[in-house]
Amino acid sequence: MATEEIPKFRLEHSVSDKAGCQQAACKREKVKVPKGELRLGLHQWHEMAQEEITVWRHWRCVPPTQLKGVILLAGEIPENVPGFSCISPESQEEIRLAFEAGKIVNKDFSDIRKDLVKGPTYVKFEEITDAVGYKVEVTTRAAAKCRGAVCKPAGIKIAKGELRLGIATLWGEHESWCYKHWKCATPYDLQEVKTRMDEDSFEGLNSLPEQYKTVVMDSIEQGKATEPTVLENVAPKAKRAKKFKPTNNGFEHFFDEEDEEVKKANSQFDENAVKPETASAAPVKQPKGRKKRVVEEVDTVRAEVAPSKKKRGRPKKTPEAGSATSAYISS
Repeated sequence: MATEEIPKFRLEHSVSDKAGCQQAACKREKVKVPKGELRLGLHQWHEMAQEEITVWRHWRCVPPTQLKGVILLAGEIPENVPGFSCISPESQEEIRLAFEAGKIVNKDFSDIRKDLVKGPTYVKFEEITDAVGYKVEVTTRAAAKCRGAVCKPAGIKIAKGELRLGIATLWGEHESWCYKHWKCATPYDLQEVKTRMDEDSFEGLNSLPEQYKTVVMDSIEQGKATEPTVLENVAPKAKRAKKFKPTNNGFEHFFDEEDEEVKKANSQFDENAVKPETASAAPVKQPKGRKKRVVEEVDTVRAEVAPSKKKRGRPKKTPEAGSATSAYISS
């Protein structure tokens, strides 16, 4: 699916007053497109400059032949024209009228809006021509972004409960699904869906509510997608992922919150489990490494084996019996 940064046609409110209108009369008079006025750009190859350029016209100066090309590339849907979502509501209504009439309806229409001169980075709308499968379904959660020409540049997601078209393409050896609002399906998409229905390979139709199924069948028959009314409480409940739950006895097991039988089994399992306060205390692990000597034991061993210290100095003399000193002491 090739993409280009600049589309062949695009709508916008003029970002400046420098570009001249390419309509014959305006070009002779060198009339510029005023800043903020609605204009149509045509991206083309400039032979003299040897480069691609964009030339502009006032919207009111667009000829029927060029408008026909815009309608054809947009699949007859005004919202598919690049830049449509960024112009004023008044300009959008003028575009719709021109698509219906096949020509510019109001030749005096200008709609100068300087507050809307800054547009987005435009991405060319490309049909998905390498699809390998199609399906239709009700959105279960607002996660996927719409790949439609209007919604994709704005990053609009498909809301829960809305009808959507799934398109499968190959990414290497694997299937990759992208989605569009059903209302954003192009005539090309509907033709491919019809082909898949004839081949009995279009998925999801029989699972839809009757109102959505009618919208799908009418759109395929007319070759143009119609916007269905969003039904309430029709989206199937999204499956929840399994969670990891620890139990009281140290074991761990998986469970699904939506599975009542598993819930019941888990509650019985937890009741029979050993409570934390009655469980025996785990033995304390001894730290690894060299053991420390106990100071008391070492001191005791030293006391037993150490020799007694001798007193220093001259020993005291004991007086002999019969001496004058002993007689004095005894008296």
